[in-house]
Amino acid sequence: MKTFRDFSKDTKQQEIKTAEQSKLKSLHTKHGIHMKVLIHPGSRSVERRSDMSHEDWNHILHKTGEHIKEKNLPEGHYISYSNKHKQGIVYHWMARQNKAEILTALPKGKNIPREGTKLHMIESVNIDANDMFSFIMGIHYVD
Repeated sequence: MKTFRDFSKDTKQQEIKTAEQSKLKSLHTKHGIHMKVLIHPGSRSVERRSDMSHEDWNHILHKTGEHIKEKNLPEGHYISYSNKHKQGIVYHWMARQNKAEILTALPKGKNIPREGTKLHMIESVNIDANDMFSFIMGIHYVD
C-alpha cells in the first residue's frame, strides 16, 4: 500500500515532467530582472494554458519586469495580469536580489488576488475606465 510520502513523491515527479513541456520559461528582462519560473507554475501553464506560445509568456514576463522597475515595487507578492492574453501570474518580488519567482500561472481570466497580494494589469483597454477602476481597486495599469 502506498504511503502519503510515496503518493507525494509520485505527484511531484509528474509535476516535473509536465513542467518540462512548458512554454513558460525563466528569463532576464531588458531591465535586468531575473524572472525565475518554478516547477509548479511551469506545470500549471501546461495544464491551464497550453494554447499560449513561448512569446505570449515572454510578453507577460517582460511587461511584469517593466512594471516592477517603473514603479520601484517593494518586496512582496503580486499578481500580474494581461488583458491581451486574459492571463495572470502570481509572483514573489525580491528587490534585494533583483529577482521575481513566478509562483503559479492562474486559470484563464482569473485575476482576483488573495488578501495581502497586490494586483497590477500589464495592458489596459480604456484609459478613462482604467483610471476609475484603478482608483477604486488600487490596481495599476502599465500600458
